[in-house]
Amino acid sequence: MASKSNALVRLKQHNTQTDLQLLKQQINPHFLFNTLNNLYALSRKKSDQTPEVILQLAELMHYVVYQAQEPLVPISQEVDYINDYIGLQSIRLADHRNIHVTSRLDDEQAPVAPLLLIILIENAFKHGMELSNNDAQLTIDIALSNNQLAFRCVNSLSHSSENAPITYGLGLSNLIRRLELIYPQRYQLELSEMSQTFVAQLTINLDSTASSEGNNA
Repeated sequence: MASKSNALVRLKQHNTQTDLQLLKQQINPHFLFNTLNNLYALSRKKSDQTPEVILQLAELMHYVVYQAQEPLVPISQEVDYINDYIGLQSIRLADHRNIHVTSRLDDEQAPVAPLLLIILIENAFKHGMELSNNDAQLTIDIALSNNQLAFRCVNSLSHSSENAPITYGLGLSNLIRRLELIYPQRYQLELSEMSQTFVAQLTINLDSTASSEGNNA
C-alpha cells in the first residue's frame, strides 16, 4: 500500500508540473505580434529607436525562454522584465499616454513564480490603454515587505469597455490556475471597475509555511 501511495503522490506532482509548464506556454502572443509590427514600421522610417526596440525585445524573449522556465525567480528579475515590457509599450503607444510604475522591495532576491503579474499588465494595455483616448492613464505599484507581495494595477477604460462585465479570458484563467497550483490559500486576487477605471489587486504571501486563507476573485 505504501508503494502505491508513493506512486500516486509522484504522479500528482508530475501532473502539477506538467500543468504549470503548459500554463506558462500560453502567454498571450498579442504583445509580440504588435511589437514586431511596430518594429517593422520603425525600420521603414529608419527611426533612431529601432536598435533600442530590438534590444528590449531580445531581452524580453531571453527572459521568457530561459529565466522564466525556472519554478521561481528573484523578484527583482520579474520587476526588470515588467519595466522592459512597459518600456516597449511606451515606445509603441503615443508618448502622451501617462504611465507610472513604482516598486518597493525590501528583499530583491525574494523568490516568486515568474510571469504572473505580467498577465494583469497585458490586460491593462490590451483592454484599456490601447483602446482609450490620449488621456489614458496606467498606474502600477509593486511592493514586497515581510514576504508579502502586493501588486496594484489601475488603468483607464475605453468608452467601449465601460460598464462591460469582467470576463475571464485565457490570460486571467491561466493566472488563477497558476495561483491555485503555486500559492494555494496564500493569495488574494480582486478585480473591479470604478469611475471609468479598471483595478486589479493581487497579494501573495510568499512564505511557504504560511496558512492564511486566500480568495481567487
